[in-house]
Amino acid sequence: MPNDRFSQLDLNLLRTFMILYQEQNMRKAAHRLKVSQPAVSKALQRLREHFGNELFVKTPTGYNPHTTPMH
Repeated sequence: MPNDRFSQLDLNLLRTFMILYQEQNMRKAAHRLKVSQPAVSKALQRLREHFGNELFVKTPTGYNPHTTPMH
């Protein structure tokens, strides 16, 4: 099995990433995923740790994609 970033990744985290990317709002993403807001926050933290990247930055208008390339 290849040793890449996706071989050990929980695929549910990718769904959370996709919906947070679309909504750019933690509350709306949680609503669409039918989970609590802290659950989305925890999933984002797991994604950040897995990829070693912020992925999203909090702004006054919501969560915007982070533009710095991954390591």
